[in-house]
Amino acid sequence: MIYIDMNMVRAGIVNHPADWKQSGYKEILSDKKIYSIIDPESLKELFDFHDIKTFQDYYKDLIN
Repeated sequence: MIYIDMNMVRAGIVNHPADWKQSGYKEILSDKKIYSIIDPESLKELFDFHDIKTFQDYYKDLIN
C-alpha cells in the first residue's frame, strides 16, 4: 500500500500522497463511506488493529 501511495511522490508529481486526489492514502484516512474503493475497516482487521483510528494513525506515520 505504501509503495502505491508513494508512486506519485517518487514520480515528482506531488510532494505528499495527500496532494494526489485519487490516492489510497486520502481514502484510508477519510471517514467518507460513499463511493469508496478501499475499506479501512477491513484493513484494520487484516493488520490486527483494535480500532480504525489507531490503524489510520499508524498508516499516516508510515507515510510521513
